[in-house]
Amino acid sequence: MYITGKKLLFLELIAFAFTALAGSALHFTYELSGYNDLAALFSPVNESVWEHLKLGYFSILFFTLLQYYSLKDSIKNIFVGKLTAALTMNLIIVIAFYTYTHFTKHPILAVDISLYFLSAFIGHLFCYLILKSPKDLRILNLICFISMLAIALLFMCFTFSPPNYKIFQEAIINIIQNT
Repeated sequence: MYITGKKLLFLELIAFAFTALAGSALHFTYELSGYNDLAALFSPVNESVWEHLKLGYFSILFFTLLQYYSLKDSIKNIFVGKLTAALTMNLIIVIAFYTYTHFTKHPILAVDISLYFLSAFIGHLFCYLILKSPKDLRILNLICFISMLAIALLFMCFTFSPPNYKIFQEAIINIIQNT
């Protein structure tokens, strides 16, 4: 029997709260760990946009795995929904961040934090809409599960070997180079 209706909405609100709180906590885990390489795999190691995308991504991934293993027979299309949430969240953050900093010429912490929470909410809203769908997307769900793991691996690899693109550079460096 699949979870539907208000219970599904409640679970997705819990997922949003987890993303908001865990992502906020992950911001500090690398420094608090004494700059441990294991913490660097899922926490930002600098102030680049790319590294901060890990906050939401890994919060969603961790909660997804918890939900899947505790409710796998009760929620269908979980990986389709959660990948949609993570990608939506990160896409909103990237587009909004580079748009507003184009005009302000510098990041504004309050805007960045608001963007994180707003994008998490929108991502989880999209996830809820997918999860409540009556369609059973088993093959796509498997593809999304594999994709989630592949993206996690990319985050980890690019932490230690970032390409030379603006999104991987610390925000303050981006501003200096653009002035």
